[in-house]
Amino acid sequence: MLSSLKTSLATLLLVATATSFCSAANKQPLIFDSDYGPFIDDVFALGLLVNSLDIVDLKLVLATSDRPELSATCIAAQLELSGHSEIEVAVGSPFPDYSERGSVCAIQGILGFAMEPECNQYSGPPPIQNGVEYMANMIMDSGRDDWWYLVVGGQSSLRALIEAYPEAAAKIDTVIVMAGNWCADFEPYPDVMAPTDETNIGCDPAAANFVLDGNNIQFNNVYYVPVVMADEIGGDDYKVFVDATETNAAANATLTWYKIWSAAGRADENLLVHAEAMAYDPDTESTPQFDPVAVMLALELLVDDCDRMTLFEMEGIHFFEADDEGLQPFPNAPRSAFSLHTGIPDTATLPAECPNITSFTFNVTDTPEMEYPVQVALGFNSPADKAAVYADMARRMAGEKILCGKDTSTLFTDPPVETPTDAPVTPEASPTVAPVTPEASPTVAPGGDSGVCTLGHVSAITVALISMLF
Repeated sequence: MLSSLKTSLATLLLVATATSFCSAANKQPLIFDSDYGPFIDDVFALGLLVNSLDIVDLKLVLATSDRPELSATCIAAQLELSGHSEIEVAVGSPFPDYSERGSVCAIQGILGFAMEPECNQYSGPPPIQNGVEYMANMIMDSGRDDWWYLVVGGQSSLRALIEAYPEAAAKIDTVIVMAGNWCADFEPYPDVMAPTDETNIGCDPAAANFVLDGNNIQFNNVYYVPVVMADEIGGDDYKVFVDATETNAAANATLTWYKIWSAAGRADENLLVHAEAMAYDPDTESTPQFDPVAVMLALELLVDDCDRMTLFEMEGIHFFEADDEGLQPFPNAPRSAFSLHTGIPDTATLPAECPNITSFTFNVTDTPEMEYPVQVALGFNSPADKAAVYADMARRMAGEKILCGKDTSTLFTDPPVETPTDAPVTPEASPTVAPVTPEASPTVAPGGDSGVCTLGHVSAITVALISMLF
């Protein structure tokens, strides 16, 4: 009888450990790199990610900005209000000197930091210092080589990772970037006609080129989500989000920060975001969702049969840097942080959001970098698909686990394993198992899909506990 009981206990330990490990392994490990602070779309993007932990395993939020420590503090404050203080936050790299930038990011003081007073009231655990080094160690200790990196600001921290920790950077499989502009004859910003420079590239154009240089590293997949993809959330979709703030902590945190940002932006005419804050009402609509639509692309790539955005493969992309020859002062073109491309074979297939492709092209043999193919989203497959993406965005921000008509709450978890019936174990006989440390997680094949979860996914702790039974 005792031998049978020990065998059942051992089996339960194996099953529980394998199930726990496999459930975590099935979710895509993700690093979110944000220039949080001046613009409100970072707040919406973080809220969307926090409510998408059914699909992604958000391992780290990294602040890369003019004031990365303050940005990291603000991120930690939103996560605390969202009920997710367990998500780690780290201080990344600052942007380079203003002389090396472009776009509005090159104008000292214009970006501002609308939420600074409220962020400084945060009193929780401080963000992790030396974020790039911490990120490198986290990646190396994971035993995985299928990491995804989502960056919605300047790429200074990603460049620092590649330069200082190339072995860790090589374990990143997919990079998704919200940045750039390759479309013409539309207004990416109020009263600004494209083609134009783009802010995220402008904050560190040299880093954007460095990251795409195959001489340094070549990621398996690179996706760019440019400004043409952004739109507001309004009407019934926005009402779903607002109504959810009464019951969903992450939605409540997002709307709370939006109202704080809006009030601060309206009160200070010197802030770049003043006009945007005056134009949008937090009670009825969002601002343009530049960063969240990049999050949506990441989520859609992880869900089967969910391809509502129109992706074009470009042979290479490049960006003008501040010291390049032939650049013009605003409003003339081209300027630093303008986006270049190698050409689109069939412009007749352009989606409605992108009326024309810009005339700013380059030859991959004419740059010092070794560019390689990149997937660029230039719109949506249809107006209905665009509406559906933004409807899903709002509902996910509200806490609903839905994407492309699928219930995502169980897509990335394993089915329950049946308990052995030959020797049932009473609850009081079940042992207490210590939490398993992250380094005990199993290695999963690139792409984030482990394929088959087996009882071979066990930790040293579980093995030790089982050995104590016999």
